[in-house]
Amino acid sequence: MSTFLRNASQYIRSTPWLALVAVFVGGAQTASNRCGLAMIPLMMSFVAGRKEEHPGPSRALGFSMGFVAGLALMFTGVGGLTANSGRVHGDIPGIW
Repeated sequence: MSTFLRNASQYIRSTPWLALVAVFVGGAQTASNRCGLAMIPLMMSFVAGRKEEHPGPSRALGFSMGFVAGLALMFTGVGGLTANSGRVHGDIPGIW
């Protein structure tokens, strides 16, 4: 495993689709933690709606797409802030 992790950048350069697979697997692992799994019933009930409202499949699809878009925007923003923060901290001289 350590050999694979050391050579991971070479593997990704030689087969770019491997990066997409790695990101998907990492996201699935991140979403399957205790906090994420506890949110599944809440998300399902929000998307499905109440019985009295008769939300229908199109409304459920709209809620689902809005939820996914919100997650994507938040993770992209947090990732960008983290990357810029790392760049700033990397520029600090070795005195500190």
